[in-house]
Amino acid sequence: MADEKKSILIAERESPWRAALVEALEEEGIRVETTEDGTHLCDVLAQEEQPHAIVIIGEGLKDVCAVDALFSTMRVQSGGALRRPAPVLVITEVRADLEYLRL
Repeated sequence: MADEKKSILIAERESPWRAALVEALEEEGIRVETTEDGTHLCDVLAQEEQPHAIVIIGEGLKDVCAVDALFSTMRVQSGGALRRPAPVLVITEVRADLEYLRL
């Protein structure tokens, strides 16, 4: 990555899938942070300057579900524009989540 301070955050319960993803990214020289804590995810997404180049949100977070974490951290700026966090990839198997996101 061009900016060495940037990394990828994977917010997903511990699983073989997460472990394989972390291993593959680290083999490519990418710094990876993981969390299962939805509150920690909200704190990261709410930061003005994002410490991560991308955030991958999976399922099974503690305290806050993935969709709630994402939408609760979007803040309205002057002029009514929504502030979006770092680029986010949401991985879900739940059709209701996709409908909620209106994808």
